[in-house]
Amino acid sequence: MFDKRIETAIKHQSDGVIELTLKEVENETQQRLKVIKLERYVVPKNILRCELTGKDISGELLMRVM
Repeated sequence: MFDKRIETAIKHQSDGVIELTLKEVENETQQRLKVIKLERYVVPKNILRCELTGKDISGELLMRVM
């Protein structure tokens, strides 16, 4: 919606940036959530698959613990 320079400036000034994207995989569309920055929190490095409904966002988080 905005020029790339304006988008970068807004992200820089914001306390938190969360990016929602769609990715087509074979015959389905996957919704993904990426936390780019969040004030006073350690941001996870992984991209989370999620499901957007009319009321909420439910995430799918699978992690291997060694």
